[in-house]
Amino acid sequence: MMHGVDAGQVLQLAKLVSFKEGEVNFLKIVESDHMRFAILAFDKNSVLPEHPAPGDAMIFALEGQANLSYEGRDYVLKAGDQFKFDKGGKHLLSTGDSRFIMALVIEKE
Repeated sequence: MMHGVDAGQVLQLAKLVSFKEGEVNFLKIVESDHMRFAILAFDKNSVLPEHPAPGDAMIFALEGQANLSYEGRDYVLKAGDQFKFDKGGKHLLSTGDSRFIMALVIEKE
């Protein structure tokens, strides 16, 4: 089941979720036994603490820039970039002085 999206409309994923001051805001679009698809908006100076990926996952950077640490290596994500996580891959994401919006797909077992 899809949430927050109406059929028969052209849309921009980055515009489906708004920023919340100092927080990470998200909109789950699909949540099922097999997958999750969500849009996340990170305000400036936001941090998603380190955690293991609950399943194979991919993020799609839609707007802004973020710093990603994955399994001890550091990356900079910019709009248009994608990044794949293996299940259990430890990662954290922070925004510094930039806001950031991403789409997230997680495969569940």
